[in-house]
Amino acid sequence: MKYGCKETVSYSKECDHEKSCIYATCSCPVSGCSFVSSSKQLYSHLSSIHVGDVKHFEYDCKIPVSFTASKKFVVLQEKKEGVVFILNNALQIMGNVIAVSCIGPSSKGGYFYELSANSKGNGLIFRSFTPCFRSRADNPPSLRFLLVPGGFFGSGEKVTLDLCIWRKDAYSFHHPKQ
Repeated sequence: MKYGCKETVSYSKECDHEKSCIYATCSCPVSGCSFVSSSKQLYSHLSSIHVGDVKHFEYDCKIPVSFTASKKFVVLQEKKEGVVFILNNALQIMGNVIAVSCIGPSSKGGYFYELSANSKGNGLIFRSFTPCFRSRADNPPSLRFLLVPGGFFGSGEKVTLDLCIWRKDAYSFHHPKQ
């Protein structure tokens, strides 16, 4: 591969390898940026070039994420490993459709997340796993999303959600099957 992979795979396994290879190309999710490289180089790029465009967080910790009803996405980067996530937001008739995805190869093991929204004594909680993509999608996936009714956005058209992201193995430990 162009960005450092030296593994030789048969033609029939090439597609599966590209989905999980850490050298698979990833695009910078920041609007107007055309940077394309491996996921590892993308993490460094975001940390050095787009410092003000990215919200940093730590796994297993709730963080508040605020945005307006019309903002399409928020770029999130984990502080220690540098893994990049996108909180997608799409304004619909019933409210805002919100989902989280990971930018990078699917070999990272997977992530789970919890979103919660509160407004005037009402609360919403949503848990799901993050699909992995190699670039930012402008529309959230049609499955696995939180629908936040318009009433949750305050008079300034802003909402604050609490977000927590776990690695797949840590989520299983903290949230045993019922």
